[in-house]
Amino acid sequence: TMTTSLEVQNIFGVASGCAEYCDAHTVVTQVGNALRLYDANARTARFLAGAGTGISCFATSPANGGMLAYATKGPGAPAVHVHALADLTALGSLEECGASVGISALAFSRDGKLLALASTAPERRLS
Repeated sequence: TMTTSLEVQNIFGVASGCAEYCDAHTVVTQVGNALRLYDANARTARFLAGAGTGISCFATSPANGGMLAYATKGPGAPAVHVHALADLTALGSLEECGASVGISALAFSRDGKLLALASTAPERRLS
């Protein structure tokens, strides 16, 4: 048996309005169903593949060593996943977040202890 291993080296394309600095030299962009963390000093990129069929939005926080949260698109109810920025390890997931169709925005509090989410229609609420 022969096994093949593939490694992502680059992804092109950025969704409109989906770029955010997570520290002084690293910018996060959404590229399809992945997040790209580009270190401008080292000129290197790391990638975090999204769960589900797509990423609807993301947010970063420098607090607590740095965190990255993203919301998934269907099928089914959306979910929110939180990862450590340092090594992209999963810190937790929120499967039942009060949004039945979609999440349009995420935001961390300044201290990184809270994560707000805005759901799309029909709920249209801030949780």
